[in-house]
Amino acid sequence: MNSPHREVRNLVTALFEHNERLFTFLEHEGSEAADNSAERALRTGVQRRKICFGSRGANGEFATAVPLTVSETCDLRRLNILVCLSALRGDCLPPQPSTASLTAVR
Repeated sequence: MNSPHREVRNLVTALFEHNERLFTFLEHEGSEAADNSAERALRTGVQRRKICFGSRGANGEFATAVPLTVSETCDLRRLNILVCLSALRGDCLPPQPSTASLTAVR
């Protein structure tokens, strides 16, 4: 496209580069044409992050986006978030002390 407008050229380039993904919903029965449900599910968390937690930067965004995404995914799939997080954790973290040992230390 030889438009004199940079924005038009950028849009045409993006549409051309991503054309295979634009119509995925036509090839996969049951998939939605828009991601509105996903956007709505994340909106409250994004607003909370921006307003309350003071994490407007990239680090804060990442630190809140990952748990929010896991939480929303578990809700949508009707999975227990604690079971999912335990499965994700695996053996990569040291075991947590039991409640009994914590009370004994006091």
